[in-house]
Amino acid sequence: MGRLKLREQLDPADRPAELISYVRPDRPDARISAYRVVTVHDPQGLAEALNDVLGVRAVVEKRRRLLIHHDTRIHLDEVEGLGTFVELESTERDERRVAEIRETLAITDDRLIARGYADMLERRGRA
Repeated sequence: MGRLKLREQLDPADRPAELISYVRPDRPDARISAYRVVTVHDPQGLAEALNDVLGVRAVVEKRRRLLIHHDTRIHLDEVEGLGTFVELESTERDERRVAEIRETLAITDDRLIARGYADMLERRGRA
């Protein structure tokens, strides 16, 4: 499924806003995402233009702590209206590292989630 999101930081001085398009299947297991990231210098103007044509599905507000272990990015997310989550991102060649981290953190298959935060917010009526 194709997705489009505008990522903004609380403090724009930290990092510029980004428009991110990505395609990935809705499955709970490890999956590959094809994505494109474009730096945005006028996020408010872009958000208004996109809203004019596409509308807004959901606004996801989260706090993220990023840890890096070898080639694996460990996102510790606190998502408003949903709770706390761990997301693991790794290169395709380093899937074994994800398995090791999952084992260490006791992240079993039954705890994996196939949907993104926006999808979950929509299902809860908080989008």
